[in-house]
Amino acid sequence: MKKTTFICWIIFIATGLQNLSAQEVKGLNIQNPEVKRAQNIFVELGGQGLTFTANYDSRFSNRRDGLGGDILFIEASLSPGKGKLTLTGNLGEVMKESAIIALAYLRAHADLFDIDFALFDQWDVHVHVPAGATPKDGPSAGITMLTALTSAFTQRKVKSNLAMTGEITLRGKVLPVGGIKEKILAAKRANIKDIILCKSNRKDILEIKESYIKDLNFHYVTEMREVINLALTKDKVKNPQKLVVKTAIIAN
Repeated sequence: MKKTTFICWIIFIATGLQNLSAQEVKGLNIQNPEVKRAQNIFVELGGQGLTFTANYDSRFSNRRDGLGGDILFIEASLSPGKGKLTLTGNLGEVMKESAIIALAYLRAHADLFDIDFALFDQWDVHVHVPAGATPKDGPSAGITMLTALTSAFTQRKVKSNLAMTGEITLRGKVLPVGGIKEKILAAKRANIKDIILCKSNRKDILEIKESYIKDLNFHYVTEMREVINLALTKDKVKNPQKLVVKTAIIAN
């Protein structure tokens, strides 16, 4: 069976745009070709989304303008198999653990999302973050990993113009992360309207100038299932994959 890839989310890394000046970054939004390309891909696949994580790329640490934003994708694909999880994209141990935790949580709470538990043993999962030459690590992409996997297993669309950041636990909790101001500014430049983050990060939002967060809607969560309710629509993605469960037949 053909392997289908669901590009469900973008990671917006608060690092620095190598080839853009401060003035160009200021006018980024939808005019930026990389953002536009990402949005076109999402429209084609029937799902859009954006998330961000902290700065783990030291190459951009000498930026003097303090502005940032580089785009990476999280791809989650399913193919017939035996439930193997493959993680690629030069991921650090913490980010790998986030994907493992997300899948474990999804398996344990499959009934909450109307997922047939047998799918986890009959379909292999591949999570990939492109730009493999760039090391990536940190817990901030946890809720994004969960959303991408849930979208793949349910074939539900991801809401448009949405960003998120947050660490996850096996108990289904969403934990706060750092670098909120930089992440919020990066999302705003990408013309994001809605942002999901941990309730404990509300204090960080209150410290940001009101002019910076104008027209942004913040959705504070404490549970991982809240993230899915906010991030996914009830509609199916375009050309949904048929996730068939094979039933063993015992002959007399």
